[in-house]
Amino acid sequence: WVKVDTFPASVSAIYAVDNPNLKYGMTGISAYIDSGKSKITCGLGGNTLNSKELKKSTWYHVVFVISSSSLKEYINGQLTDSIYNNGKNATSSSGDAYARLGSSRRSTNFFKGIIDDVKIFDCAINAAQIKALYNNQSCLTAWYKMDGNGSDSSGNKRNAVVYGTTAVNDRNNKSKS
Repeated sequence: WVKVDTFPASVSAIYAVDNPNLKYGMTGISAYIDSGKSKITCGLGGNTLNSKELKKSTWYHVVFVISSSSLKEYINGQLTDSIYNNGKNATSSSGDAYARLGSSRRSTNFFKGIIDDVKIFDCAINAAQIKALYNNQSCLTAWYKMDGNGSDSSGNKRNAVVYGTTAVNDRNNKSKS
């Protein structure tokens, strides 16, 4: 879940990872303005998916699905974009083992908004599973509740590094501190 306070002209990273040991390498989810329209983009290497125009200060459930054949972006349970996965997954030798929440892999391009309840799966979930995401944790790799830290609540010990953020109430207006 994300609530964007500001859609910048340049990319504002919501999630970023560049782990050379991961199957898909450089992946990310960002907020930005494209041709005057506020959007969320999901990317794998040089392949990007774009949402339709979104509003700031509104909660959105964002899902990025990567499979060997396709890349898909869902906003609020609806497929917003899909492309063929050409298999040219970019990685870099300077990547590390950390997922970044709220910044790019170089701790720049800070996200201006709120991130809540991040889950990472080790499989490509389908549209029905996305609609029932809270009930399906069969291939859950990491679960970030965003309760003031980057601790992994899945039990898989995949903690994230959280930079430049402050704990605030979640989308249900419950305290995270």
